[in-house]
Amino acid sequence: MQSGAGNQSYNTILRNARPTGINKNGPPEHKLFGFTYLRLSDELMEEENFSTFKTFVRKMHANQDHNPNIDPIAPLKRSKPEMPIGKILQAAQPKLEPFHFDENTDLPV
Repeated sequence: MQSGAGNQSYNTILRNARPTGINKNGPPEHKLFGFTYLRLSDELMEEENFSTFKTFVRKMHANQDHNPNIDPIAPLKRSKPEMPIGKILQAAQPKLEPFHFDENTDLPV
């Protein structure tokens, strides 16, 4: 269960993240344009926790889909790599044989 201060912080985030901000009578006085998840972890990504996290994010958007009239910046689309991973791995393969270790002139590391 969240503490009183935790509840207040949680509710403040939800109010400021709403598409219309926190001013119901006109343009938002304050608007949240970004949110960093500092505690993003493997534990958060577990099924039950992730479900709670998705609910929180959805509430930040007032259970609404993206509206370009309110927020002209569209959600980012997943990018595709400029170069396929196979080509990167192929380029990373050594092209030369290692130099021979000469006991007279080279020092072991």
